[in-house]
Amino acid sequence: MTFSTIIALAVATFIFVVTPGPGIVALLSRTMARGIGAGLLLGLGLMMGDFIYLIAVLASLHTIADIIAPYMVYVRVVGAGFLAYVGYNQWVAPPLLKEEARRLESAKNRTIAQTLGAGIAISGTNPKVMVFYLSFLPQFIDLTNLSMIDAVITMVTIASMLFAGCVVYAFGADRIFQLIKSEEGARLMNRITGGSIIAVAVVMVATI
Repeated sequence: MTFSTIIALAVATFIFVVTPGPGIVALLSRTMARGIGAGLLLGLGLMMGDFIYLIAVLASLHTIADIIAPYMVYVRVVGAGFLAYVGYNQWVAPPLLKEEARRLESAKNRTIAQTLGAGIAISGTNPKVMVFYLSFLPQFIDLTNLSMIDAVITMVTIASMLFAGCVVYAFGADRIFQLIKSEEGARLMNRITGGSIIAVAVVMVATI
């Protein structure tokens, strides 16, 4: 992988990481209830759940690389189209419900193991994560020449951005939580992240 590809992968991953969703609400609620350490612990669980799918996708893409190589342009177009669809859905998504925030807040008395397990469960039981990686990774990885080094670089890059996103939300929990509980603020955040995802999809198509 080239340095520019790694940077592009990092930037795109970070955009998706900071997109509001159930995992982010859980992280914010946990941080506000038990402190930054607990929030980062939940974030670690979210990362571990993501990695279940990431490793599975990398392995499967490597296995079928020779089969899909002749159709890689179409794979990338379809992947970019799916990302644009994700971005549009985020753009028009309603604000996160206060009821959902209060429900997640009820987890404040979890132990360390339960907090870590909750993070794994939130990401690990969401098949949309695998669909996302299936559409996302072919935009950055040469599947016909996927080496172990490239796979490790990909995982380290994504892990770094996942952790960076968790740190941003954990340390800014109070302000961000108040923002997404505000209908106007939450809608603005959805449009910023949704628009950014659409922009990533457009760039992916333009660079095919």
